[in-house]
Amino acid sequence: GTSYTLNADSGYASYLWNTGSTAMSLNTTTAGWKNCTVSNGLCSSKDSVLLSMIHANIINNDSTIVAGTPITLRATGTGIISNPLTYLWSSGANTQNITVSPTQKTTYYCTVSNGVSSCADTVKIGVLFTINLKMYFEAFYENGSLKSSLYNADGSSDIGLFDTVQIMLYDSMSNAIVYTIKSIADTGGVCQIMIPSAYAGSRYYIGVQHRGSIETWTNSSVLLNNGILYNFTTAASKAYGDNLVNDGTGIYLIYNGDVNQDGSVDFNDYPDLDISSNNGDLGYLPTDLNGDASVDFGDYPILDINSNNGVIAFSPFIYNGTQALNISTFDSLGIINTGKLYAGMQVTNASTSIPYTLGYGGTYPTLSINSTGVTGLTATLAGRTLMNSSGVLNFIITGTPNSNGMASFTINIGGKTLVLKRNVLALAVISSLNCNAVNHSGNLYAGFTATSVSTSIPYIGNGGIYNSISVNSTGVTGLTATLTGDTLNNGSGTLTVNIAGTPSSIGMASFTITIGGATCTFTRTVNAFAIGTWYQGGVVGYIYQPGDMGYVAGQVHGLIVAPTNFGGKQWGCNGTIIGTTSSAIGTGLANTNSITANCLIDSIAAKICQKSFLNGYNDWFLPSINELQVIYNNRIAINNSLSSTGSTIFNYNTWYWSSTEYNDTNAWVFFYDGSAYYYNKYFSFYVRAVRAF
Repeated sequence: GTSYTLNADSGYASYLWNTGSTAMSLNTTTAGWKNCTVSNGLCSSKDSVLLSMIHANIINNDSTIVAGTPITLRATGTGIISNPLTYLWSSGANTQNITVSPTQKTTYYCTVSNGVSSCADTVKIGVLFTINLKMYFEAFYENGSLKSSLYNADGSSDIGLFDTVQIMLYDSMSNAIVYTIKSIADTGGVCQIMIPSAYAGSRYYIGVQHRGSIETWTNSSVLLNNGILYNFTTAASKAYGDNLVNDGTGIYLIYNGDVNQDGSVDFNDYPDLDISSNNGDLGYLPTDLNGDASVDFGDYPILDINSNNGVIAFSPFIYNGTQALNISTFDSLGIINTGKLYAGMQVTNASTSIPYTLGYGGTYPTLSINSTGVTGLTATLAGRTLMNSSGVLNFIITGTPNSNGMASFTINIGGKTLVLKRNVLALAVISSLNCNAVNHSGNLYAGFTATSVSTSIPYIGNGGIYNSISVNSTGVTGLTATLTGDTLNNGSGTLTVNIAGTPSSIGMASFTITIGGATCTFTRTVNAFAIGTWYQGGVVGYIYQPGDMGYVAGQVHGLIVAPTNFGGKQWGCNGTIIGTTSSAIGTGLANTNSITANCLIDSIAAKICQKSFLNGYNDWFLPSINELQVIYNNRIAINNSLSSTGSTIFNYNTWYWSSTEYNDTNAWVFFYDGSAYYYNKYFSFYVRAVRAF
């Protein structure tokens, strides 16, 4: 496709090329003999030329390889070939193929010739270097290796892999992060990355980022060569600012707990974790701080420890030859206050977050600022490194304010000044505490641990704070009433006192509460525990005796009868033998579980009991035939209690299914006249659930 122009001498009257052209010049794209006849009108003359064309091509495309990896390059030539082709590479080789193993980015070219003409082509081979890093992450490390967190999250990843990490190269000369790459570390803590050869032979700080972990950098710049290994695990000094934690055996780990990745483990990391934990989130999440793919109570310990210890990130960013400290602006509208301050009361869990922009990465020392106006308070900012762009300064407020009013803290940092103000509230004052209008919840029984028992007391207050209060009972002893510290309403409200413990006897337990300058006494009745007692969701129907399954000497256990019937239910799975049910007292729960495991019908008697949620309890079951018998024996006390609250009594003309099987087609039924028979499983009879206590 390449054109070439041939020119005949000027001054002739006519021109005739062997292509038929009559122009003085011939533009051609074909090779071969070309001749031209010229004439001046009297005589003519002809001259010839052999036009030879060649096209060179290196068939490899531009590509990238790992440093030192062999690659074969091949050149070809096309066109009018009058002589054998010859090849000359930029490396000096004269063969058609060459194999090279470049250690840096290289451009290769080859000149192809046919002895008359020649042509050249080029190919670019990029080169990557291998860099190895070894690191362990605090909450993910156990028994000498990292957890298989990717496998834990999806169940399909290689169990030998740990997690994705991001690796950064920082150039202190240009003051910039010049390269970033993500890779996957294995459970041995080793992460291998490949970097362009342009960075080889130079020194860079290497940074590591990982979900929920503190950003960590090498303690100094590292000379990058192919195959090097940098090991963070051998000493605290391997990290910038010695920012690693010793596991107690001489292994050093990268800190965890930075959920929001702001470079600090503190109270700001709790909200996301709280939400995720409350939702029961599962999978690959930044809030999964221990790598088990479940966000729950197990993720809090590492956050609690590192938050209390003020763990922060340290980075090597340099500005104008020094660790610069500069803030462009404070965001005063974005300030977030947590906790409340009260006059005369030591401050706990109070802090203030101040957003800033353009922090330029400088490092600042710990700052402590005393309050003015209301005195006695100190705002403390733990030393750390500013973010390069936007970030948050977290001040912890401590001390005891001398009065209510406004406490001010003048903050000077990074060339900017801000006055932080915190309102100090008054302590609780109650003008009326009415123990004559209390509301009681739950019941107390002599010798039994109180569960879900409380008393609510109306009051009129000033909106102040009060501490937690615990008082012991008098009269009947063994009980404690606890009021959890909180803030009063400014006006009327209700204090809820929770009662715990085990009352020593029947009778009256008294509690005297003093709060906000007011005192009152309320009483709670302690009853005897017996058949017919309302307890834990129903009525006590039987107390285990020696020889019963579930009997424990010196303890009181038994059966609680549900306050209602379920009507018209089949036993289920007629023709199927369950085979593992029993008639004995204490076996109803096991019977129920066996039935529902082998008879997968939701509407059957055992399943209806098992899935019931009555009065706050969900562990109900279908009683065995002997359990129905002893409940029948106590029917008078049971029905008296049921009828006193409008609940459903046992019907004396009603059949009740038991959980005891007779054979593959029949199961035992109890008639509420005291007799028992077996009937076909497809009959529909009443069901009364019970639970054990």
